[in-house]
Amino acid sequence: MSAFRSCRPAGRPHGPTAADLPHRKRFHSMIRISLRSSLATRDTASSPPRATSRQPLSLFTIPSRWPVMLLLLALLLSAGSAVGLTRLRPDARVDLLVDPNGAAFKDQALFADTFGADPVVVMAKPASGSSLITPDHIVGLSHLEGKLHQAAGVKKVYGPGTLVNTLAISTTTILLDACAQEGKAAEAAARQQAIAAGKTAAQQDQAGQQAFQQAVSACAQRYAKAFPQLGVPAVNNPTFIQGVLLEPDGQHVRPFWNWALPDMQHAVITVRLDRNASLDQVRHVIDIVNSAATSGDLKELHDLRFTASGSPALTLSVADSILSSLALLVPLALVAVLVVALLALGASMLLTILVAALGALWTAGIAGFLGLPVTPATLVVLPVVLGLAADYLIQSVNRVMESEGTLEERLTLAARRILPSTGLAAAATAAGILAFVASAIPLIRQFGLFMALGVVMACLANYLVGLPLLLLLGRRVPWALKGGGFRAAAGCRIARMGRLAPPVVVALLVIGLAGWAALPSVKIETDPAQLVSANDAAFVQAEAVRKEIGLTGEIDLLVQGPDPAAPDVVKWLDQASRHAAAQSGGDLKPLESLPAFLAGFNQGTLPDPDRSALILSRIPSYFSSAVYDKSQGLALTIFGLPHVTSVERDHVLVTGLDQVASPPSGYRAFPAGLAVVADRA
Repeated sequence: MSAFRSCRPAGRPHGPTAADLPHRKRFHSMIRISLRSSLATRDTASSPPRATSRQPLSLFTIPSRWPVMLLLLALLLSAGSAVGLTRLRPDARVDLLVDPNGAAFKDQALFADTFGADPVVVMAKPASGSSLITPDHIVGLSHLEGKLHQAAGVKKVYGPGTLVNTLAISTTTILLDACAQEGKAAEAAARQQAIAAGKTAAQQDQAGQQAFQQAVSACAQRYAKAFPQLGVPAVNNPTFIQGVLLEPDGQHVRPFWNWALPDMQHAVITVRLDRNASLDQVRHVIDIVNSAATSGDLKELHDLRFTASGSPALTLSVADSILSSLALLVPLALVAVLVVALLALGASMLLTILVAALGALWTAGIAGFLGLPVTPATLVVLPVVLGLAADYLIQSVNRVMESEGTLEERLTLAARRILPSTGLAAAATAAGILAFVASAIPLIRQFGLFMALGVVMACLANYLVGLPLLLLLGRRVPWALKGGGFRAAAGCRIARMGRLAPPVVVALLVIGLAGWAALPSVKIETDPAQLVSANDAAFVQAEAVRKEIGLTGEIDLLVQGPDPAAPDVVKWLDQASRHAAAQSGGDLKPLESLPAFLAGFNQGTLPDPDRSALILSRIPSYFSSAVYDKSQGLALTIFGLPHVTSVERDHVLVTGLDQVASPPSGYRAFPAGLAVVADRA
């Protein structure tokens, strides 16, 4: 009998009164005599005891006929899910909240595909009393930057090592080209003179080679005298390093290299990621940085201290905290399931834990195979699956306890009663949740798929494991499927909880409606700094970088059109950038821009069209491609964020960039970066 059937209304007498005893004794005696007579007559007149009829094989009889087969299927599914579990990955990217078909997302994709997405910012600092700008350090940084550039998911890398190496190569190339042209001209003139003098071909060749060597040597000496502060262009030449990086006093970094060397004691490596870089790839980049000071192939850097920060590092930390939360939530959910199962099932409660755990395992494993990530939204799925699986099994156990007949008959009858209703409920729930798949927001779509999968797995766990184990348990421990006093008392308490007074129901209804009405005012938190603990390692490192070099992230202002290097467009971008920085209250710090790049190679002033074209053609694309892309018609200004800003403050900054003065006709301007994605979410 069910626990709920044994409950009696409160206040009703539980036994007979003294006056009723004589009459009841005579009544009971008459019933016993009548029953004996009836049973004796039936035993005499009827055939031998009835044999249990074997029911045809169906979905309802399989658990009682082939329990071991179902358990083997469950074992295979569990083994596969364990493999899939290793493929389950967390994801906490802000763009999960953005419609990929929206105009805002397409602008961010254009920016990231052209210049690289938000970067991992690496700060390098020497030990106290040591110098940063040395040949060994520059060589080591160049090797580290090359190593980072080769890492999967990295689009571009900017840093002092690559800066010096690029300048050395380009300077050497320019000098070689210039001197080679002078040498060829001298060789041609010498040949003409030899021909005019009637010399032989061998003598002509000798005269030409001699003239070529003399001209090239003279050219090299002339350039060496003209730029004595540079010396030989090489990444390990201290004279060249100081000549290109430092002011003439040798105590300050040239202003246009501040993006790589904010001062004499800090270096910054900017690792711009591919738009679709995975969190595992971000983790690999950070691992390279963290191991740089101890790496055997980077011995030049053993006295430097590296700190990795930036939005991708914080996002990775949020994702890791999601998995850590699962490690806490799942055990808590299992404890809750254990308590409910103990109240509802008594001795058979351990089955509930097993079935619930398997339902969660199958859900997570199959999600791993399907590529569904664990996000802040899907985080709630596994505890819900635990509850659903426990509920389905509790209903099955109650039906078995309420049924009569042999154990196999009771299990089959319970299956006939429970499977259609729970199956229909699961199908309806999954179908309703699958409506979320129609959403354009990836986070919502992934939640719908994950939750629908969880509902199906909870129902399947009850069928493949719950029902077969009930049969095996009933055979081994028959009393486990009988309602005891403890279970009956718990059932009564639960039943009384269900009979709420009308005022209580009305109060709960009002609270529910108030919560529903308040839903639009719920704020979506996308700030990584608010999603991790203040003691989180990534957050602590971000604060360290902020205190040392005044940088926590970036936001960008882009202009797009036919020729973003045109003078009127460059002038507009320069003025708009200055205005935005002035209006930001110190929250926007210009780092790099096309106007600053052109002015840096034109004695601090914006050049005319011819001079701009010359600069863009002569200066290595390593530098210009950070702020200008002719093929996409894009130019930009990169603003550093000197503070960890809130979502509300990011909204103010993004709105300010949206409202800058209109660019010249035929051009459009838009902001970009992680802060913009968070604001558009």
